[in-house]
Amino acid sequence: PILNDQDSDDNDDNDDNGDMNVAPDVSSVGLPPYEFRINTVKLLLEVGEPMLAAEIAAALQEEDEKIMQVWYLQGWALYLMKDEDAKAVLDQAQALYNTNNCERPELLAHIQELLAELAA
Repeated sequence: PILNDQDSDDNDDNDDNGDMNVAPDVSSVGLPPYEFRINTVKLLLEVGEPMLAAEIAAALQEEDEKIMQVWYLQGWALYLMKDEDAKAVLDQAQALYNTNNCERPELLAHIQELLAELAA
């Protein structure tokens, strides 16, 4: 086991099963906030990493499939990767945009632009 930074002489009575002296399980560590991860996807797209952006966006969708912006970002990433699922994802982004009465016309315009390019 990996020891904490505590001296081995500082044993507590609470250390009956040794949990105090092992590194935390990665699965128990919390994820960054949802909005932070959305911003990470945006940054990854800006720096030319659509594959990683699409992976993070897919994970975000698993948490909440009703967020239009996540569908848009994943669709854009898939479009950049020339993935055959880009159209379906962008269609879903457009449907959510209309359903949720979003007020970001620049996003809708970009979704429609990408869909038009996919249809050509």
